[in-house]
Amino acid sequence: MKKRLTHILLCMLLLTIFFSVSVKAEEKNRATLTVDENRVGISLEIPAGKTDAIHSLRIRLSVTASEEITGTFAFDSNIQTTVQDAAWSKQNSVYIMDVILSGKQDLISESGVLSLGTLSLASDSTNSWSAEIGISENSLEYVNSFGTYEKITDMNVTPVTVKVENAEPEPTPTATPIPPEPPVVIPTATPIPPEPPVIIPTATPAPPTPTVTPEPTQTPEPTPKPEFNPSAKYKLSASVKTGSNRISFKWKQAKGADGYQIYQYNSKTKKYERMKTVLDPKVTSYTSKTLSYGTTYSFKIRAFQANEDGKRTYGSFGPVVKATTAPARPSSLTVKSSRKKEAAVSWKKVKGATGYQIYRSTSSKGTYKRIKTTMGNSAIKYTDKTVSSRRTYYYKVRAFSVNSSGKRIYGNFTSVKRVKVK
Repeated sequence: MKKRLTHILLCMLLLTIFFSVSVKAEEKNRATLTVDENRVGISLEIPAGKTDAIHSLRIRLSVTASEEITGTFAFDSNIQTTVQDAAWSKQNSVYIMDVILSGKQDLISESGVLSLGTLSLASDSTNSWSAEIGISENSLEYVNSFGTYEKITDMNVTPVTVKVENAEPEPTPTATPIPPEPPVVIPTATPIPPEPPVIIPTATPAPPTPTVTPEPTQTPEPTPKPEFNPSAKYKLSASVKTGSNRISFKWKQAKGADGYQIYQYNSKTKKYERMKTVLDPKVTSYTSKTLSYGTTYSFKIRAFQANEDGKRTYGSFGPVVKATTAPARPSSLTVKSSRKKEAAVSWKKVKGATGYQIYRSTSSKGTYKRIKTTMGNSAIKYTDKTVSSRRTYYYKVRAFSVNSSGKRIYGNFTSVKRVKVK
């Protein structure tokens, strides 16, 4: 009996130690700051729960200092991204280094660690100074390959301190005065009798140089402005990026024009209303503000010329162009397995969607393949019968619309859902 009680107590002790170690392991820092004189190295670990490649991230370093300082940021040479930006600013009494990375490749290496770069601090003060560096709001923002925005608010970073000791300047030694030398006595010289004056014959004066009158400088005439043709019509081209509810426009530059006006059709008033006035004739592109998802809009453009008194002469409107914004991301994605070798997928319908695409993978970070395209705004259910029992699968869904030319406009994917098939 005593031996049995001893075994039970030993097991309880081992479980207590294991639980303590597990809790401490979960408290591991997600970012590391390393100090080297007045430089601080920054490295990030893979965010917890990360299920896909990270293509963009943003982190803000906060700095509090005892003196006025400046900061510069050097990105690690191993980072290969399209966008590398770092901005130094001061907000009240705190300095902020705003660091942004964006590209097409996964920023986090296979080891799960990103060596971001080095923050260098400097000050013009002759006094010794110190600065404490941490992560602003203890947070990290990033976007994965699905276009999903995420924010981590528990980076658990230990702030570090930079200390710079400036030696006091040595006093300038006082120079010992040099006594003046005694005056030198110069003996009086015997005066030399003056020489007789030399008579120089008077030269014949040269004739005066005639005055040349300069010719007046002619001001070159300005290059005449190209003639404006009010009857010319210019066509808009419109495009929409995947998952976007903004429309990008382009057009050709109009001869003699001083600007352009883009009009949008208002379905309520049944009229075209001015959406944008471009006052630079060399600017031939524009991106709209945010519009409704999954909606088709109509636009047209005209050029104008401004006279000396400011009065405008408007040209003719070009042909109407239609553009459809991407549908919104589907919500409430659900995946269940109530029967053997079946997985039921469902979601809420999206306004303006023409259909939906279902993608599947056997791992959260693996390759996803399209397994079904449903047609119709209300086709929001699908039963996958190509799965195997007792296996785990991962699903995601996106909606699409069809524009006036028959081209599909895709929205962003939902978050990934996991299911284990019966």
